[in-house]
Amino acid sequence: MNKETLDLFACDKCSNDFHIEVYENDSNNSVFEGIIKCNQCKLWYPIYDGIPNFLPSHLADKSRRDSFKEKWHVNFEEATTPTDCESSNDKKLQIDFFDADTHIYDENMENTPFWKANDWNCLKEWLPKLGKGDLLLDVGCGSGRASIPFAKNGVKVIGLDISQQMVLRAKRKSEKLGIKDHVDYVVGDSENLPFRQNSFDAVLAFGVLHHVPTPQKMLQQMSKVLKNDGLYFGHENNKTILRPLFDFMMKISRLWIEEAGNHPLIAKSELTHWANDVNLDVKIKSSVFFPPHLYNLLGDEKAKKLIALSDNLLNRVPYVKDLGGILIIDGKKMLIDSET
Repeated sequence: MNKETLDLFACDKCSNDFHIEVYENDSNNSVFEGIIKCNQCKLWYPIYDGIPNFLPSHLADKSRRDSFKEKWHVNFEEATTPTDCESSNDKKLQIDFFDADTHIYDENMENTPFWKANDWNCLKEWLPKLGKGDLLLDVGCGSGRASIPFAKNGVKVIGLDISQQMVLRAKRKSEKLGIKDHVDYVVGDSENLPFRQNSFDAVLAFGVLHHVPTPQKMLQQMSKVLKNDGLYFGHENNKTILRPLFDFMMKISRLWIEEAGNHPLIAKSELTHWANDVNLDVKIKSSVFFPPHLYNLLGDEKAKKLIALSDNLLNRVPYVKDLGGILIIDGKKMLIDSET
C-alpha cells in the first residue's frame, strides 16, 4: 500500500480522518502491515499483504483478523456491529462466491472471446478520457479486469472489492506486470466506501451494481467520493424482452455461473433515475445484440469486429437500440446549487 493512498481514507461512518499505525514496510518502503482506526467510532481495520481490509468484523475473515490482532497486540476496544441485517447476509454470499471462484475467474470470464470483446468495447471509449495524474476508483475491481488497463495508461488507480481473494489476485497480476506504483487495492464494501469526499477524478463500476443489495446506495457512495464534474463509467446487465432468449441459451450451454444480487437485471430508465437522484448525469447505450455463445465461436478478433459493427448499426435503429444485453454508462457528477 503506497503511503499516499492512505491519505485518501476517511471513516465511512463519521467522515473523520483515520489514525494509521504502520507495523511493517515492504522492500519499497510501502506499508505491508499496520492498522487503520477511527477513534470516534471505535472501529479498527488491519493492513496485511499490503492491502487494507475495511470489512466490518462480522464480514471479515475472523481467524485472519484474530491472528493479526494477536501478532501485533492490537488492544483497541472495538464497538459491536449488528450482524443480523439482511444486507449482511447478501454480502456474505457474494464474498463466499467470489472467494471460491477466484481461481477460475480469468479462465471463465476475462479470457474468453466474448468478454475480451465486451471489455475492449467499453475500455476503448473510457481509457482516452483519463490521463497521467488522474485518480480513478474502480469499485468492485475483481481481479483487476479494468484497473490494470487504466494503470497501464499511467492513471493512478485504487481498486476496491469485497473479496479478499479477488483483490490478492489483482495485486499479484499488477506486480507481475510492473505497474504496482500505479495501482493500489483495498478490501471493502461498495455501499460503505472508506474514502474522503470529492477525492476521485473518476469512478468505475464494471458490472457491479447487479451484485449489491442496494444499487442506489452504491451509486450515492460513488457520487460522494467523486469530484465535481468527475466522470462515472459503468457496465450492467440490461433488462430487455430478449433476456429470456439469453437465459434459454445459458440453460443449453452454460458459459459462466453468477451470484447476482437483488437486481440481476437493470433497466435503462431505472438506472437513469437512480443516478440522477445522487447527482450523476448519465448517458446510457445498450450493447451486445447477439448471444455470447456466438462471440466465443468467432474467436478474439472477429468477436471484437462483430460487437463494434452490430453496436454501430443497431444503435441507430429506433426501439431496437435499447435491446442489447449490456448497458454501457458514461456519466458525470453534476454541480449542485450550493456548490455553484
